[in-house]
Amino acid sequence: MPYSRDDEDELNSGQHHAPRSRYNEISAWAVLGLAVRYANLLGLDRSAITPFRETTKDPSEHDVSRLRVWYNLLTCSFNLMLTSGLPASIDPALSVEAAQSFGSHTRRQYPGDLRVTGLVELVGIVYRAMCSSGDVSARQLQARSLQKLNSDLDAWERYKKLLKTDIVLFFC
Repeated sequence: MPYSRDDEDELNSGQHHAPRSRYNEISAWAVLGLAVRYANLLGLDRSAITPFRETTKDPSEHDVSRLRVWYNLLTCSFNLMLTSGLPASIDPALSVEAAQSFGSHTRRQYPGDLRVTGLVELVGIVYRAMCSSGDVSARQLQARSLQKLNSDLDAWERYKKLLKTDIVLFFC
């Protein structure tokens, strides 16, 4: 849709309207789905996670880079699922298991790595709530699923605060 003066007037008036079309969401979902299919075809889903689930071998910098790409696909998929209501393309269960190992790894050097690790952990918490309600679209969560979700989020927050305290004490 071309930009018009009416669009500007709507923005200035403080009113926000729902998009007139879901074309962009469906396009993003299709393109992301294609990227995930190619990643699966190349074995990225397995090769990115395996080095962080096995404690016998130290992951290389290449392993860390692959996991960053996989986590980017995972978080984009879940963000799109939550905003558009379209199904997620990736089952996050194995990725979440590797998140804590990645988050505490010495090769995790980029500032965004800790944020991405947190996002993957949040994806896991939301995914468990969706599965427990039987609605993997997250559109019809039951009250008990939402209570469990809130409880899990509170536990995750306490855990992260404890880690942050440990990190601060370590550097003092």
